[in-house]
Amino acid sequence: MRALAFTSTALVLVLAGACGGNVSIGSIADGTRCGPTDCGPMPADAKVCPDGTSMGRECIRKAGACVAEFPECPSVDGGAGDGGKVDSGDACGGKVLPMCPRACTAFPETGACNVGDVCGNEIGDTCKCATGKWECTVHPPLGTGCNKVCEKVTCFDGGGAVLEAFRTCKDPSDCTSVRLTTDCCGNALVTGVRVDSAASVKACGQARADGFPKCGCPSGPAKSDVGTTENTPGSVPEITCTPNGTGVAVCTTKF
Repeated sequence: MRALAFTSTALVLVLAGACGGNVSIGSIADGTRCGPTDCGPMPADAKVCPDGTSMGRECIRKAGACVAEFPECPSVDGGAGDGGKVDSGDACGGKVLPMCPRACTAFPETGACNVGDVCGNEIGDTCKCATGKWECTVHPPLGTGCNKVCEKVTCFDGGGAVLEAFRTCKDPSDCTSVRLTTDCCGNALVTGVRVDSAASVKACGQARADGFPKCGCPSGPAKSDVGTTENTPGSVPEITCTPNGTGVAVCTTKF
């Protein structure tokens, strides 16, 4: 035996002598999901699929390495004569776009603002606060093809909860927690999400919080996914990968 070589994709045993050459003991197939930190910080961008859905990147194995890539778009079934596919007519289908800033309360925004704040929409109407007052620009002329400059990603269901797609897990190591403001009083939920979804959920949560009015009401202790409250502000909850009763396990927090 001459050497043992270990990689993230295969365990290779190198033999010398009569056998000679390399013997592959096993490998991990392309397309499988890598560990939650193997791709580093995930870009906060989205892919618009032909059926109109938005998809975030996943850390998957490709050509022997872990890369941050978009999964395949869902197929759109069509009628005979078109190979079972139909053209959705979405000119932005398949185009990779950055996440949009929060929506402006009105356009153009007026009055005082916090330096660094930005708001806008998918076609490029944008207001920026650089000097303590809003400076707004209108989108460029619209033409044929895709006129979107960013993609508005939806992270919450109708009740305000983070969508299951951002929380599914196989093991607690897939999970982390994100602190989200839930109302205009400043109450917060510290919820469990997949590591590779954290950046997108944080961005969605900030955009939602920026849209809350200033109510001036007091806030209480932050809550976890199971309803327990934190005793010390800023504490980190316990995170488990827990079946949700529908055959799917989700990242779940508990103080």
